[in-house]
Amino acid sequence: MRFNGEEYRIEIYESRYLWAEAFTFFRIGRTDLLLSLLSEFEIFFEFMSQRFKTVFNGYLAGRKPNFVVNLKSDDKFKKFLFELADERAKSDGLVINTAEDYIWLRLVTKKNFKNDIEIFESDKIKFMISLFAKKYSKAIDILLKSDFGVIPKFFLLRELCLEQNLDQAGEEVHSTNVFDSSNLITRSQLRTRRLVEDSSSTVSLASISEQPFAISPIFLNFLFNIVTRLSTKEYKVKLIEMLKSHSEYYDVVPDYIIKFELFDILGKPSEKNTTVEFFLDYKLSSKVLQRLREMGDRNKIIQLYSIIDDLTMIQTLRDATEEAILIDGTVDQEIVEKYLKEKISKDSDELKNMYGFYKFVKNPSVSNLRQTVLFDQNIDMRPYKFVIEKLFAKAIETVRSANDKFMAKHLFKLCGALDLNEECASKVSKDLVLLI
Repeated sequence: MRFNGEEYRIEIYESRYLWAEAFTFFRIGRTDLLLSLLSEFEIFFEFMSQRFKTVFNGYLAGRKPNFVVNLKSDDKFKKFLFELADERAKSDGLVINTAEDYIWLRLVTKKNFKNDIEIFESDKIKFMISLFAKKYSKAIDILLKSDFGVIPKFFLLRELCLEQNLDQAGEEVHSTNVFDSSNLITRSQLRTRRLVEDSSSTVSLASISEQPFAISPIFLNFLFNIVTRLSTKEYKVKLIEMLKSHSEYYDVVPDYIIKFELFDILGKPSEKNTTVEFFLDYKLSSKVLQRLREMGDRNKIIQLYSIIDDLTMIQTLRDATEEAILIDGTVDQEIVEKYLKEKISKDSDELKNMYGFYKFVKNPSVSNLRQTVLFDQNIDMRPYKFVIEKLFAKAIETVRSANDKFMAKHLFKLCGALDLNEECASKVSKDLVLLI
């Protein structure tokens, strides 16, 4: 032991320096071991030492003792711990005898760090003060606004978000009885559970069955912002899969894939493709697809065509194309044409018909109008009634400009046969009757 027994007036009980042990445990942040020591030697700490166990438990709970203990000639460690609980602790050159001890004492006795932080201009100093004070939310805020490099910022942010979770977990673990050492889970135990090494030797955020942790939204937003700036699928996938061993991976990550539109890393490699492609696993891709279906976002669903069966994809494309016509939106024409070209079947007929309407709406011309099924008498037009009402004015204008009486007569008949809305009927009466 590095302390001088006489100078520190060290008290010995059962051949142990219990006060020195208690101070050392608290000094190194092992409050769990200190509480365990107090329970193990309860007779000494509670009944032979002015109810220190009760006093210190009160201190940990934020309560000052309701009595003052005068300990001028006692063990210096005992004196310091009582004064700490009574908010009277100070640097004495003995117990607190190094610069590190002095800083530590300032931190554990400080009530408000706001003024200390604001007097500095340097982000690095502000960040360090926040860390020393265990003000992790403040440290995260400073870090995100700082000009630190992306790589150190990433790893610092990951650790800070983890520290926040550890603090929350510690509070939950000890909430039932903060003074019962049998309930204690140490910070080191929490961290050991929390940080694991996966098969690729990448540090991951792991699941903890006894204490489930939420993945911090702050960290997730930062991580996915980085992912969007990466140039290769391999790096994107590997960075996201750092989270894979976390129990919330398949529940949380799909929302961020959608938010940042990272659909290029979802799917399954083609058997025909001999090159190595990197994708997130199919289970995650399916979760993303499920979320998009719940949201009803057909345009984003289309981006997942590589993992959707052909029939579902054709139906989705058909619905998305109809929606684009009705709300003046857009649809991915390249994907639609890919399916019309490579997957011709009965299921694609409706898509083909709807896509013909879409092309006319986007580029009203006589040639595009003729390519629609409006003039095909073998097709039942009733399923397309709302789409026809949407494009009818453009169709009439195109026919009138082309002075095409045949198409004009057909549109006139179609308006009556489908019982189109009053606006369409008025347009026919105004612009087509004279032409006919």
